[in-house]
Amino acid sequence: MILHKLIIAFLISVGSLCSQDFVIKHYNITHGLGDNSVYDVAQDSMGFLWFATNDGISKYDGFSWQNYSYREFVVGSGYFHLKYDEKGILWASPKYLNQKIYYLSNGSWNSLPAPVPNLVIYDEITGIDLIYHKNKPVICLTSKIGVYLFIDDKWKHFTTNDGLPANAVYSVKSYKDYFYLATQKGLTIFNPVSAKNKLFENFVSGIDTPVYELLIDTVLSTGPEITLLCDNNLKVLSDSKVRIINTGVNFSLINVGTFHSLLKAKNGDIYFGDKSALFRYSNESKTTVLLGKTKGFTTDGATGIFFDKEDNLWITDTRGVDKMSFRRFLNYFKSSGLIDDEVASILEYEPGKLIFGQNTGFTFFENGVFRKFKLPEDTLSHQFSSRLLDLTLDSAGNIWGAAAFLGLIKIEKSGNFTVFNNNYNETFTTVKYIQGTGLLAGTNLALYI
Repeated sequence: MILHKLIIAFLISVGSLCSQDFVIKHYNITHGLGDNSVYDVAQDSMGFLWFATNDGISKYDGFSWQNYSYREFVVGSGYFHLKYDEKGILWASPKYLNQKIYYLSNGSWNSLPAPVPNLVIYDEITGIDLIYHKNKPVICLTSKIGVYLFIDDKWKHFTTNDGLPANAVYSVKSYKDYFYLATQKGLTIFNPVSAKNKLFENFVSGIDTPVYELLIDTVLSTGPEITLLCDNNLKVLSDSKVRIINTGVNFSLINVGTFHSLLKAKNGDIYFGDKSALFRYSNESKTTVLLGKTKGFTTDGATGIFFDKEDNLWITDTRGVDKMSFRRFLNYFKSSGLIDDEVASILEYEPGKLIFGQNTGFTFFENGVFRKFKLPEDTLSHQFSSRLLDLTLDSAGNIWGAAAFLGLIKIEKSGNFTVFNNNYNETFTTVKYIQGTGLLAGTNLALYI
């Protein structure tokens, strides 16, 4: 019997696994999420995940949800965008320009005035980002009627009259003292704090067609590398050069809405899409795959996508949240809840329910929870005298174990067990149930039926 020491690496089944290289877990209001309509996600320095929902803000700690309803602290209609900044402040952008901006600082919610408090037409906010200038936040909101900038404790509105190439601005990302804008007429650089004459640098790299989303991915010696989601391809701007990635997806055929997504994985794969469809472009095969219901997701599209610190991909939509995990193998130790670090045997006695045979007992694992049970030992005669070397399941659902010098044991799912004493000072090393034959137990001296 080969012992797997110190680390257990095993496959955790989450629903039905197929040949795809990821597994999916879904969350909605039945799990504690504040609202099924979710639009964005961010993660703070403590690892907590924050979700912008139609009802307010939801916080997830990996086990439970805490919800902040907009009815508790603001009159409005939910939130579209989140931003966690370099100073540890969480910013929440509402749906519309006539609603307040809220931010969470040192455990307390505070607000900034609405950009256009008396606006009758409900113009949506399409993006939010910020920089710090003289230790004060400079906030940039984008919309289809221009850009709104919060600077010097007041809002300013910028349109084509001020130099924007188009009033329709779909997204914003900050870099140093600049805001990069995805507009209806290309990529624009907005310099609100240090420009002497020119606020906007338009048609960057000659791009003058619609850009729906942008990603500032890597900082090079010559400047940032920027990936753009365009009408019918992806464009990568690096070192003053433009590289085109043909994805086979034509976004000009899709209605231009508020929600566009663009994200790059560590392996170079690019995730992109909108509310109606989400795609993955493989950096290795140079092919595009449509993600959606056929792959196990709740919907075909996404309102937002986000990689957490453990490289899980979170996909928000109007039916909840999908967590897409790529790591099927996890490591568990005694510090995680096992009775010992060393594991000698593993048995899946029901789908997704595991029992581990160990040096001094056994541990059940179900729904992320460990239950450990100690076996009697005779440490004076033999070290690890009750080491559970093998496990099997009979037709009645009973678990049987070969427990070294202790003998053969029968384990109930409650954790209770019965020991069939070893009267011959043999080492029970293996046990197997065979339909039609019964239970077989092997020792270092004999085989028992």
